Amino acid sequence: MDNINKIREFNSKVIVGIETGSIPERLAAVAAEVKGHGDSTVLNLIYYTKRSFPGDLQKMLLNVAGGGEIDAEEKAGINFLVLHNLASLYRELLDEAGLERKEVNLVGLKCMEIAGDLFPNDLTAFSGIIDRIVASHFAIDIEGKGESLPVGEAILKELVTEMIDKLELDIDAREAVGVALLANEALYYEKVGASVRGGGDSGEDSSGVNISRGVGMDGGKGKTVLNGKFFFPY
Repeated sequence: MDNINKIREFNSKVIVGIETGSIPERLAAVAAEVKGHGDSTVLNLIYYTKRSFPGDLQKMLLNVAGGGEIDAEEKAGINFLVLHNLASLYRELLDEAGLERKEVNLVGLKCMEIAGDLFPNDLTAFSGIIDRIVASHFAIDIEGKGESLPVGEAILKELVTEMIDKLELDIDAREAVGVALLANEALYYEKVGASVRGGGDSGEDSSGVNISRGVGMDGGKGKTVLNGKFFFPY
């Protein structure tokens, strides 16, 4: 398993982007070859696919979205099913794209947020299932104000509009492409904070460590920071 520092040195990276959206029936995923970062980014779409959650799981998610009462056991069950379906989507994407697991350098994931809960809520588990580093929980921090704005679908669409126009990508692929691009950008941020799961040195790219990185977006002065968190398989 390559660590972040090694991946960022590659001239070309294969990144999978998975976008769950806010609509329970939709799942979208892309596999892309990405070179460079920032304004020099070049993206080549390898494969794109979309799926629906199974009907029963859709009903469960819609019940949560509608304010339905669920206990901790039911929530854990929903998370398990979401994890299972995301892992299946990932494996199907690789099979259909003709990619080997070891060829994927990084996976970006935008979780589904419903009624204040994130699904899935344990991305270390997802990282372990697919045996890849997962970048997620992208947010924009406004320094000095203590505000953190999650990167929602509107921002994702804005990020990739120009690239969609340039490459004539399928309009349905835009959010998943955006997630892949955010995961790529996160590799090059300077570390601004870290949180540790399961022990270990928060400064190391090791199993069980979630590292948040960020870069100043206002002339390098650090006034606004775009963060991504990395989840590692045990």
